Amino acid sequence: MLSTLSTSAYWNNFDLNSLTGVRVITYNVTDMPSRTLNTSKLARSNRSLLTSAEYSDKTVTVSGLIGGANAIEQQDAFDNLKARIQEAEGILRVQQGSKTVEYTGTLNGITKTQQDQNLEFSLEFKCADPIGKDYTTIAFFTTQTITTATLTMPITVDGSFLAEPRLTITVNAVTGTAPNTIQILNAETGKGIKITRTWTAGDIVTISSDSLEVTVNSALVDFKGQFPTFLPGSRSLQYIDDFTTRNITLSGTYQRNYA
Repeated sequence: MLSTLSTSAYWNNFDLNSLTGVRVITYNVTDMPSRTLNTSKLARSNRSLLTSAEYSDKTVTVSGLIGGANAIEQQDAFDNLKARIQEAEGILRVQQGSKTVEYTGTLNGITKTQQDQNLEFSLEFKCADPIGKDYTTIAFFTTQTITTATLTMPITVDGSFLAEPRLTITVNAVTGTAPNTIQILNAETGKGIKITRTWTAGDIVTISSDSLEVTVNSALVDFKGQFPTFLPGSRSLQYIDDFTTRNITLSGTYQRNYA
């Protein structure tokens, strides 16, 4: 008899549990991804310097049971499962604790074994992007109205990996000799984006650290600096400009990331 225990798993928005006879029971999304470490030998020394440490890929294994009245029905259900996950790359959506998290992956292996009256299956997905994203988008901080040249605000970053926020700056009114510069920074690291141009009331700036784009009024623009990201925990974001006076609205959203 097929187990009544199940947990949700979607491939390209298709619920694998909706297939007749298929029950997803577990997956291993909490395993850490692989990490590529690069070191450089220090001259005239027995020591080396760590130059980079990036996550390279992650394997997510989805396991469950396949039931049926007989072996033929079980094999047909298994074939139907295989048919639904053959895209070269797709979005795997699973439950991770209280969150629904998405990974971009590719089916890299599939196995089945007989367990009592059911088939036990295991699907191995190789995720070139090893970071899972929360299915929902939430506010990064409370929307701010800025009337001073600098503003540093505390933020709280949830998840287990760097936050890559999408920040929106709306220019309501400004004065000052053009061109002028607007900066958005991670206040702790000092890394951020600097945009210099002639600003007018109504300009809307979007800084997307996840897609690595900066736009003004929906058009891509030149900028200097590095897209700000934020480690989990209590952090700070900083706004800086060189206007004489300003009325700026700053808002932001993000998806919690999980390594």
